Amino acid sequence: MIKKYLKNLIKKLIPRSISYSGPYKDWKSLNDISSYDKSNLQKYLFNQAKKVWQNDEVYERDGYIFEEIQRSWNVSISMLAISNALKQYKIKVCDFGGGFGTSYIENKFLIEKFNIEFDWNIIELKELVKNAKLIVPENSIRFFDYIDHDLYESDILLFGSSMQYLENPYEILDECINKIKPKYIIFDRTGFSNKKHDEIFLQNVNLGYKAAYPAWILSESIFLEYFKKMRYERIDSWKSIQIPESMQTFMGFVFKASL
Repeated sequence: MIKKYLKNLIKKLIPRSISYSGPYKDWKSLNDISSYDKSNLQKYLFNQAKKVWQNDEVYERDGYIFEEIQRSWNVSISMLAISNALKQYKIKVCDFGGGFGTSYIENKFLIEKFNIEFDWNIIELKELVKNAKLIVPENSIRFFDYIDHDLYESDILLFGSSMQYLENPYEILDECINKIKPKYIIFDRTGFSNKKHDEIFLQNVNLGYKAAYPAWILSESIFLEYFKKMRYERIDSWKSIQIPESMQTFMGFVFKASL
């Protein structure tokens, strides 16, 4: 009891903030500042994820430990609806930028409560993939550092707050759609503006560790026009994070491939 109280007290004392500076002219000018792929940060994220996979903690996201699972219910309901629409209980997921399996842990209850079987696959940085294989059971998630043939014909392509951290997001989307040919694409916690152009900012993070990395704030109109061009129909959308007086709105979307 005392141990749990002290742990909660320490968490409250840890500063937790995310801020943005910019906009900047180009991504490359921020590469030297970016710290996401630095070994010390990757080691910290690995140790935090290890606590979860060893059942010492319940849930982590971006290295921050939570007392309970922070589910994105819109994503979970979408996966359940997709399973029903496809009339299949085994769903193949390609989770792009899925870290150490955060979204898998959020949606694992669908296996237990609705008998859905996941073939869950994550594409991540090479260093993270190497570390993830040390702690995540092989029968839970498979990890890749490129678009492997095993990912082709996925039912769902998931970007759970990862697209905005890609230097060339639409080039990556082109490659994913053309190779994987997903039936559905789900986005969550992705920052958008009502401007007619995309903008690059530096995201500064303090979540018990300090880090900084480039991030896009995407034009919603350009984003939606892209999926029309790629023949994907928008079937749902939602506001996923509410931040007062923010320069962006964090949104989620579900798109379905047109036949």
